[in-house]
Order: sequence, then structure tokens, then C-alpha cells
Amino acid sequence: MSSLTDRAKRRPDFRVRILASLEKFIVFIACINYILVVVCLYYMINSGGERYFVTRPQGQLIEISPIR
Repeated sequence: MSSLTDRAKRRPDFRVRILASLEKFIVFIACINYILVVVCLYYMINSGGERYFVTRPQGQLIEISPIR
């Protein structure tokens, strides 16, 4: 009597293949998310204070530094 994993290795069922690829995709998205969070936290910690951005009606993005 063969186990389910042996059967999946020999000739995987369609659902098993879909779930395996979905799991790999979810892990890939989670890794990208983790990297983005680390980069954003690093940027926030090392930015040296608050930075404010406003958008003009023409679509220009302008940085405004707070008065201290």
C-alpha cells in the first residue's frame, strides 16, 4: 500500500499540483512583502525626521521641511 506522498511524487493529482504552485506563489509574495517592510523601516529610521510632501495642481510633488 503506497502512501499519499509517494503517489503525489510519482504522478501528482491535478489538485496537488495546483496547491503546490499556489503555496510557492504565496511564499514568494510573503518574501517580497518582508523585504519591502524591512526596506521601509530602514528608510524611516534613517531619514532623520519628518518629511512632508504636497502635490500642486499641476501634478508636481514638492517636499516641505517642518519649521523647528
